[in-house]
Amino acid sequence: MMGENNDDDDRVLAMLRPSAPRAAVGMGSLAVLGAFLLWTAIATPPADPGWMAVMIGISALSFWGAFEMYRAAKETLVLTRTALRSSSGVELFRVAEVRSVERGALAFKPSGGFVVWLDSRQPLGWSPGVWWRYRRMVGVGGITRATEARAMAEILQLVIAERVR
Repeated sequence: MMGENNDDDDRVLAMLRPSAPRAAVGMGSLAVLGAFLLWTAIATPPADPGWMAVMIGISALSFWGAFEMYRAAKETLVLTRTALRSSSGVELFRVAEVRSVERGALAFKPSGGFVVWLDSRQPLGWSPGVWWRYRRMVGVGGITRATEARAMAEILQLVIAERVR
């Protein structure tokens, strides 16, 4: 009997993958911003060297963000009855820790995604465009497919409702 519960707990309830068009727009936007700032800093350098450093720094951060989003676009999020995990091996949260799920139009959430509020603080984490984790909040979505994110949020809410009964 115990083995059946463990198998049921590890069964995949929902998967969330990044959308190629959304990922391309996100990476392209960051790369264009980086290129524009770098070109502006070189073509028309500001009189103050401090501003030159700021422009080059933000340009470098933009290129780094585009690269990190490229890496994140290969991730898949997997929801089971016990946890939400990334294909890279990161556990975003345990379902037993979930207090609530927000996915409304006015919720502070990633584009096309949802936010999960947890009972306890979690370590900071971030996978650009796919998920972020700050204190008791986990945001899921951004460059992911909105329909898959909505389905995952609804399934997570059902699992939580079952737990409360």
